[in-house]
Amino acid sequence: MVSWIVVGLGAGCAAPSPNLVLTDEHNYSFTGSVDFGQLDLAVGADITFCYDALTTTLRGNPMPAAPQELLFAKFSLDLDTLTEKITDGTLTQSDSPYQTLLANPGACGVLSSTMSVLDNPHDPVAEHLDDGGIWLATVRDITPRADILMSKVVTFSDASTATEVAFTDDCSSANFTADLHSPSMVDAPKGEDQPITFDWSGLENDANGKAFDPLLPAELVVGKLGDLEVADAEASFMRLYEVAEELYTVDVYGVTAWTDLSALVDASGAAFGGFDKGLWFIAINCTDATQCLSPTPLFLTLVDVR
Repeated sequence: MVSWIVVGLGAGCAAPSPNLVLTDEHNYSFTGSVDFGQLDLAVGADITFCYDALTTTLRGNPMPAAPQELLFAKFSLDLDTLTEKITDGTLTQSDSPYQTLLANPGACGVLSSTMSVLDNPHDPVAEHLDDGGIWLATVRDITPRADILMSKVVTFSDASTATEVAFTDDCSSANFTADLHSPSMVDAPKGEDQPITFDWSGLENDANGKAFDPLLPAELVVGKLGDLEVADAEASFMRLYEVAEELYTVDVYGVTAWTDLSALVDASGAAFGGFDKGLWFIAINCTDATQCLSPTPLFLTLVDVR
């Protein structure tokens, strides 16, 4: 008998079926929080974003040479409420009335005036006001898997003359622990080229305890952890994807099941070929950059491969 890990889907049955049904009883639980540093900037300033000093991401991984996306979002919340909602995964689109972004921002020194959304350029003079608003500057990667690299809280004040958001390793912190051993495991057949279906249509709640929303932008992730034990996976929870020997992803926005294994691919484009010996996981992550700013997946469970 071989154990795997599944994040997002799961089912338990006497004879393993290629139809993996994931339900609430398989879902992991977690404890922890995110914490943000805060920076006051000058009202109306065309601020500069710099990440040259950022060496380690929010989840403890080496920072890539440059992020794939820079996001600057305003929230109609105070800092404590914003932090609580990010930790609990309860942010909604209505919490952020304004966002702007820049794809592939490149080297340090990006100006906020170069950002836009839906071809509408960002206007620092009109938007950067001392009105009590809380902003969150975030650098993230989009492919091969969505990943929040680092975030920093920004406010604008008439008393400030600062004009730079410098991302550093201590901008924010995320400290979470996961229970992967208590939930029921999912049975899955062992062998290559199995016509596997991942079915999470019966999933009622996500790991945050709120109703699972299939309309959230999301990705399915399948990873192999090889000889790791469950306790090792728990200890590596924040870096589970990075310690995986194999990792496959696919965009599953708007659906509650997936059968096309040819589209479930790794970073090189190789398709998932089925479960073999070793510890594995499957996950569903929210990829919405304004609603899902915590590194915790929506669903995670162990899989029993036979």
